[in-house]
Amino acid sequence: MADNNDNNLEFYQTIDNTDDLEEGFRFPNIDSKLKEDSALYNIYQIIKNIDDEMLEKIVFFHLKEKNIKSSTNPKDIFWKISKSNLRHLSKSADIGTYPPKPIIFISDYKIDIMDENAPLENDIDARYLYFDSSIWHYFIHYGGSDNFKTKLKEILKEIKENQDKGLYGKAINKEFIAYQSRLVRNYFSRRNEYGKIKPFTFHSESRMKERIKELLNHEKNKENHSHKEED
Repeated sequence: MADNNDNNLEFYQTIDNTDDLEEGFRFPNIDSKLKEDSALYNIYQIIKNIDDEMLEKIVFFHLKEKNIKSSTNPKDIFWKISKSNLRHLSKSADIGTYPPKPIIFISDYKIDIMDENAPLENDIDARYLYFDSSIWHYFIHYGGSDNFKTKLKEILKEIKENQDKGLYGKAINKEFIAYQSRLVRNYFSRRNEYGKIKPFTFHSESRMKERIKELLNHEKNKENHSHKEED
């Protein structure tokens, strides 16, 4: 377990009214502002105790409610992340040495990543599934310490398996995240006289996994039912 070693912890937030990202939690003592936000403080207390070796291979990003809502600002959260050193691949960079890390996005704002109608109903940016769209991006809603710990444990296990398989070092996967970052940066959703539009730009990995489980259970139940009829 980490012993109050915040040096390996990368935890970002947005800075209001700037084009920058704020690397929030690289310090040995808890800031007074952090203590004022009980949810954020609890999140910090949980993730800082992750094993150091694992911790240095992951980036955490705290999403504020306004980060998820639709915005008219072209330099929104998607632009900021895709242009930052977390995801930006310059033209002169070598894909082989490009070192992106998986990001775990955390928000205490309630958003149902499994609900396809969430953007339409809650004025959420249509690109919100970018936060849960591949082996590079995972999303957790903080709805209390117990649920958060359970979901975080599942995600860390999956990231560890991906690392053991060498998936994060493969050029094709690095090229994918570079492509995905360009896509999210250059995409703009607009409203017209017909109302809100919800184009498909990203898919939810969590939603796909649940759908696969449903299909497998359905086939398993069919098979069991077939065996019973034969008996």
